[in-house]
Amino acid sequence: SLMISNVVLDEVHTICNWSHDFRPDYLMLCNNLFAFLDHCKFLGFTATANHKILLDIVQQLKITNSDVIQPINFNAGNFSFEYIPCKTEEQRLVSLIETINRFISHRENEDDKMIVFTRNNREAKALSSELFKLENYDTSCFDAEHTYSYQDFIAGRKHVLIADGEMGIGINLPSVVSVVHFGLPNSKAQYVQEIGRAWRWSLRRIQRFQVLQVRPGSRSRRREGRCLAELGG
Repeated sequence: SLMISNVVLDEVHTICNWSHDFRPDYLMLCNNLFAFLDHCKFLGFTATANHKILLDIVQQLKITNSDVIQPINFNAGNFSFEYIPCKTEEQRLVSLIETINRFISHRENEDDKMIVFTRNNREAKALSSELFKLENYDTSCFDAEHTYSYQDFIAGRKHVLIADGEMGIGINLPSVVSVVHFGLPNSKAQYVQEIGRAWRWSLRRIQRFQVLQVRPGSRSRRREGRCLAELGG
């Protein structure tokens, strides 16, 4: 008979992130895996489980605390994080143009790529159109209806991709070395997922992450403070 040596559960946070009914097969599998513990081991991977979700995963999958490994090291010296507050939408757009210009002119490798994340696909399309109108940037805009845009980015014909979180978090390219958020993400989990597009392969090179956010008034500043506190853990 065939022996199973390893069982891997990817994106294991989904068993509780969207209720325990989201992936009932995970829970069913884990409940039955204990019958095979003498013969195999199982691993669960996630990059976006906060403390509350982690505790739920541990409880649901009956994992001991000693078997919880958190290997992500933000002090490795190869990450550059920057938050740029902007007073107006116009200033935010100018800051983005300056960021793209610096990236294009200071790339270490010809194939280096940047992803600019927006809140939704509508904003991604509008931003891509605006950049082309102002700076003649022929950027790719990740659109499910026009797959050629992503193919241009993969092939290196375009070095900057405009994408919303839903479309962009599936990107897995070693040449992505810079991520820009055109506004704060909605959550810490979304932020971690999106910046994860640029640190998956080479830990020797500096990976750069920026957030460009409009700060029009005191009420908005208070909201930003809460969001930044959440992003910091």
